[in-house]
Amino acid sequence: MEFIDKLKFSSVCGIYCETECAIYQAYSKNNKTLRRHLALLLLEDAERWTEIRCDGCKGEQAICWGANCKIKKCAYSRDYEFCIECENYPCLSLIQQQQKNEKLKQ
Repeated sequence: MEFIDKLKFSSVCGIYCETECAIYQAYSKNNKTLRRHLALLLLEDAERWTEIRCDGCKGEQAICWGANCKIKKCAYSRDYEFCIECENYPCLSLIQQQQKNEKLKQ
């Protein structure tokens, strides 16, 4: 995989999707058990497991988890590619998102 291709997996919040994001890993490996588990945790309905999908934070997939990410929207609204560029880094929203991701990986 070329360097440019790997950039799409470098998320705005600082995690690397391929190794640190439970949603990306569940979708990319088509792990239905993990997708159901995540759907239960995030959407409170395991039957909505098909909604657990992501092509990487900067991927081209139109419908993905990252499309609704408030961290991503915040950074882009300030013309930042990564949160670390912001004078408010790390903000409460980012810290909460990182904690949430850690819980999802368990």
